[in-house]
Amino acid sequence: MALTSPELQALEEQVPRDIARTVTRGDRIFRTLCASAAAVSLFIIGGTALFLAIKAVPALQKAGLLSFFTTSVWNPTVGDFGVLGLLIGTIIIATVSLIVAALRAMIQLFTDPSHWEKTQHGLTLDHGEGRGDAAWAKPPVHEAPVTPEVEEKSLNQS
Repeated sequence: MALTSPELQALEEQVPRDIARTVTRGDRIFRTLCASAAAVSLFIIGGTALFLAIKAVPALQKAGLLSFFTTSVWNPTVGDFGVLGLLIGTIIIATVSLIVAALRAMIQLFTDPSHWEKTQHGLTLDHGEGRGDAAWAKPPVHEAPVTPEVEEKSLNQS
């Protein structure tokens, strides 16, 4: 059975094409916008840190750097500045948050059946291939292009 021109054209369209890896004008504009946004963000954060450091110098000079971090009394009218209580509270909250997040992630990992796949050796972690989450992690499979001879053989066998 011979392939007609539309059928041959349809087969040629299925062959993966090479994608050009050139940087377009739109790519350059996008990169410039992203770099500019990052630079502005860093500038704002740096300016805020500098402002706070400059405004904190009188309080740190009066209270002393060591007592600022080792006392928990905050009374600016008298000149007592201490952040120990705030630091301890921040550390406790951050630690509890990390523990809760880690436990939540482990519970979901071990109880959600979509993360597991059956193999001949038992259950193993599915690294996303079955769900499509990590399709980027596997290299794409390129099938060999179908030539008219191969197509004709497959049509004759069926």
